[in-house]
Amino acid sequence: MERVKEQLWEEHFSEFGRGVHMFRTEKVQKLVAMGIPESLRGAVDDCLRFHLGAFQNPAGISALRRVLTAYAHRNPKIGYCQSMNILASVFLLYCKEEDAFWLLVAV
Repeated sequence: MERVKEQLWEEHFSEFGRGVHMFRTEKVQKLVAMGIPESLRGAVDDCLRFHLGAFQNPAGISALRRVLTAYAHRNPKIGYCQSMNILASVFLLYCKEEDAFWLLVAV
């Protein structure tokens, strides 16, 4: 059974990427529910630690708030729309605040 799980995870990785770059799909939820193979648990733990609390601390929350507020001031007709925080938070994982703001503007 462990080998079957490994094969299913590897197929998913080849299609949707690996680690922090992996797309979250319904298939991932099913794979997690089925169980993470022992051989991949270290990589999954590393990925979770990397993202743990990214926006659950004062610095992360403040950065996200500044990006969203700046966007709302730049584009008052739109202001803030539901789920913009998700997009902005992903940008902040990979960019500085100013770059995250400009990416949000571009989108």
